[in-house]
Amino acid sequence: MTDSLFADSDVKERKSLKDRKTKNRIMKNTEMRLISELLKNSRRSDRQLAKALGVSQPTISRLLKKVEGEGLIGNYTIIPDFVKLGFRITSLIFIKLKDQIPKDADEETRKKICEVAGKYPSPKILIVNGMGLDADMAIVCFHKDYSEYAEVVRSLKQHPLVKINEVRSFIIDLTDKTHLKPLSFNEIAEYASRIKEEP
Repeated sequence: MTDSLFADSDVKERKSLKDRKTKNRIMKNTEMRLISELLKNSRRSDRQLAKALGVSQPTISRLLKKVEGEGLIGNYTIIPDFVKLGFRITSLIFIKLKDQIPKDADEETRKKICEVAGKYPSPKILIVNGMGLDADMAIVCFHKDYSEYAEVVRSLKQHPLVKINEVRSFIIDLTDKTHLKPLSFNEIAEYASRIKEEP
């Protein structure tokens, strides 16, 4: 009798664990689908998102709060028409540093580096460390014209951390109508929608 009770209890516990795992997996898949839908269009209401995902509106509100709290969504933004905003050039600038910025550099040090970069003309949308092309750092900037781009490069070469002869760029003419694919997050959205949680 006792063995039977233990056996029944064990079966129930395994079923409960399986149910919890299944629920968590479904939630994670729903979270990924939610991210995918937001990447396609982040202006939609909770009700519209719920309809697209086939779940309730309270579920969407709860999931949004969860993914925002976990940092899965950094911010909600748009992709504007950069030319109409007055930008004609995008540059990818690759630089070699005289000394590496330690990976364990404190937040204050990194903040100061970004503040210095912020004094240059032209908005910078990305400043990252990396490797390849014999560079230590890459910067992505938008410029209203070539002279503004040239001023950024000139300023970078004067920076005490930068090797003056090792600043290279790839320049994109935003007015060129023959670009193969404009900036879009649709492919990331499609990729995210196909990701399935491992069983």
